[in-house]
Amino acid sequence: MDQRDVRDVIAHLIDEHDMAICSTSEDGYWWAQSPEEIDRTLAQLISRQRWIARRVNGLKRAREREFGERPQMVMEWEVAG
Repeated sequence: MDQRDVRDVIAHLIDEHDMAICSTSEDGYWWAQSPEEIDRTLAQLISRQRWIARRVNGLKRAREREFGERPQMVMEWEVAG
């Protein structure tokens, strides 16, 4: 099993089975032993989510500026919204 497979399994356990699995790039994955561990993981995920949203918005603006049109695609989270 490669790293991508492990990430997919972990994501499935959290997303579909509400498992309390935390992670950091330094420490890997572990089963949360306290609410504070989950809170730290949530804070990291939210920070990453905001960073990705800024990148998406910047690329949308660049597309419109460079090519004179807005993106035609509908993003998955815009549908789920």
